[in-house]
Amino acid sequence: MGALRTILRRASYVTAGGAVGTLMAYRNDLKQLQFDLASSSGPLVRLFDVETSHKIGILAAKLGFFPRETRPDPPSLRTTVWSRDFPNPLGVAAGFDKDAEVVEPLLALGFGFVEIGSVTPLPQPGNPKPRAFRLQEFGAVINRYGFNSEGLDSVATRLAALRTRQAQQGAAFPAGLLGVNLGKNKTSEDAAADYCVGVTKLGRFADYLVINISSPNTPGLRSLQGRKELETLVKQVKQTRDRMQWDARGPPPLLVKIAPDLTEEDMKDIAAVALHQKVDGLIVSNTTITRPGAIAEHPVGKEAGGLSGRPLFEMATQVLREMYTLTGGKLPIVGVGGVGSGADAYAKIRAGASLVELYSAFAYEGPKLVPRVKRELAALLERDGFASVAEAVGADHREGGKAGGKGAAGVPAAIVAAAVAIVGVGGAAWTASAINKGLEDQNDALAAFRAELLQALSASEGRQVSAQTASEGRQVSALTASGQRLMSALTASEGRLAAAQKKGTAEVVQAVQDAKAELAAGQTASEQRRVLALTPLVRPPRGSSQEEEEKGKSGSEGDS
Repeated sequence: MGALRTILRRASYVTAGGAVGTLMAYRNDLKQLQFDLASSSGPLVRLFDVETSHKIGILAAKLGFFPRETRPDPPSLRTTVWSRDFPNPLGVAAGFDKDAEVVEPLLALGFGFVEIGSVTPLPQPGNPKPRAFRLQEFGAVINRYGFNSEGLDSVATRLAALRTRQAQQGAAFPAGLLGVNLGKNKTSEDAAADYCVGVTKLGRFADYLVINISSPNTPGLRSLQGRKELETLVKQVKQTRDRMQWDARGPPPLLVKIAPDLTEEDMKDIAAVALHQKVDGLIVSNTTITRPGAIAEHPVGKEAGGLSGRPLFEMATQVLREMYTLTGGKLPIVGVGGVGSGADAYAKIRAGASLVELYSAFAYEGPKLVPRVKRELAALLERDGFASVAEAVGADHREGGKAGGKGAAGVPAAIVAAAVAIVGVGGAAWTASAINKGLEDQNDALAAFRAELLQALSASEGRQVSAQTASEGRQVSALTASGQRLMSALTASEGRLAAAQKKGTAEVVQAVQDAKAELAAGQTASEQRRVLALTPLVRPPRGSSQEEEEKGKSGSEGDS
């Protein structure tokens, strides 16, 4: 227990100190501070497996721990697609909010749209666990979820409530649109019927609909991308949609989501069907079953499933570029795959995307990624003389080559953005560690902390599964209490900081010191809760100097 307490104490120092350092760095932008604080728990959350971390993220959004963006988007990011107005072109890809649990908090973060799903007609559990794996050094994830879904009826109930709240709140409801991604049940023998019932039950809630025929984790699904199969499927789904009654805006646009693992002939067939059947758009692309470069040699790279994240970027963007050419730029395309910066989003747009989605980078970086991507994208548009996103769509094709974003011209902007982020966050963390622990090297301290905690978790691996359920309530309680104290301290400090700014530097320093004290007090009060929540999961490493020190003090604590 002594080593564990030392580890948790160090975590509390870094967390509280990091908040104070960020206050100093962002004293003129407290909204950005909220986004940074909301993302600060990411390294600890990622100590859990991928699926558990995902559930914690959804829970955090439900409990109100996601910040609400109040800063207006730059006018250049506003765009209109399918006669629908998007506040910005950045959306959440399907898979993050499978069952429409946190649409409103995601829109409030500043996303221009949220795509839920994939939703299957009947509830199904998906594939056996474990079914999702990190490749953190590559910024990638492999998953084989297999369309785990609560089913259409459950999602329809949530979306009906969402639309009711939107009507009641009016302009107070977060701006942004809703996409609904439809899938088929694993055991279904009639794929078209599954998609048609999805349109019937959820179409009235959607700003656009997606036929997902490209997940690699449902047997036989990708065979629906064949020319004959796709033609038949799209025709039936469109007929179902067009027979329904719609408001003045008309029926929701119908999109098809395709894979990146396509031959040139496959892409030509899909483009021909999309144009002939008057599909409203394409989503390019889903995850890949290939393992490019060093991924193939990685131990996790051998796991079955779809690969997403940074390694997918080039492949997915090339397919996007090809589909834009094959469709003559006549169909709006949503670019997905490996987006983690404004430069990535800009490269997708120049290749032919009207809108852009991300997921894996959001899982790694948290809420602070959203304003950063939008800020960087707006700067790149301005740099290249584009007044709007729409002007930049397909620019690479008009100019006869790749430019901006991932091209040579885009590299400086990306490097500058990365440098600013590193200096700002790194400097704040270093300042905090110096204040609290007098550490000479913050990076070494964080690395040592992570190594010690991972060692402790490894030692308790045999007990983790059985203890996890029993400790879940305590973890949630501890997280909730800690979060409430941190947000309370932040709110209380905002007024003092604003007043202090008018009086001069001395008052600012005093306000920061007051904020630090309150945050440290909140961390101290919640430290015992963290210990209680994690004790069933973690056995402290044996023989550490910290453990011997604690034993000397208490004379009774040892391995739990």
